[in-house]
Amino acid sequence: MTTIVGTIDRLAGRKRPQAIALPGQHAKRATKKINVSANAGALVPFMAPPYCIDAVPLAAVAPGRAEPSWIRARLLRELGFRADMEVRFIAQKAVTNTDLDTQQSRFRIPNDGVQHRLRGMLSNAELEAANLLHLKALWPRPRKQPAMIQARQGEQGGKRTRQKGRDHVGLPMVLVDARGRTKEMKLTQWDSSGSTVVHGDGYLEFMRQCGYEPEDVVEIWAFREKPFRLFGVNMCAESPLHVVIANKEKQFAP
Repeated sequence: MTTIVGTIDRLAGRKRPQAIALPGQHAKRATKKINVSANAGALVPFMAPPYCIDAVPLAAVAPGRAEPSWIRARLLRELGFRADMEVRFIAQKAVTNTDLDTQQSRFRIPNDGVQHRLRGMLSNAELEAANLLHLKALWPRPRKQPAMIQARQGEQGGKRTRQKGRDHVGLPMVLVDARGRTKEMKLTQWDSSGSTVVHGDGYLEFMRQCGYEPEDVVEIWAFREKPFRLFGVNMCAESPLHVVIANKEKQFAP
């Protein structure tokens, strides 16, 4: 193989020799590039790890709130739901006397949790059924003066009547306690006060069976099964909204 070497002399010095490769060398380099490209597309055998990944999708974890382990380990399984479904934290509150009052017969959900977390789990039709398409401001009831109360009771023969408001049908849902007890209830936003409540037949009896008492600090969680289709087959149907009321002070083993 012959190499042509050219030299150029200049006043500032002598330029470095330049080499010109013959076509044979270009052919070798081109062949090498072709081989590299062919190897890049070669199939590499995949070896599956000898273990299963036990994890929950990030979308199913409540941000900024530690999810009780018993919800996925026990509760969802007992109710027949998938363990990887979304469970959303709604709010925390202390059980009030009105939550257990026979005259009220409802459980109030804090409006902050309804607005920022619960409403996002419902469709427009469900929001309309629950009267939650538009959140109403909470209006505290004014305290009546004793003279006004006495005068009104005197006009009514000593009996105090309660004005009947609009009939709230509500969105059918399921109330759940930490031990897996369930009760079909309804979710409604009341026009008079703007409160969002869970109510229905047998509500007070269910609350007594679960052992809730005034001042109990409870966490409210919610979940529901969403429809899933695989190759045109319904793998699971949509479920009603499930609302869990869990006593924060009591720990439940998985």
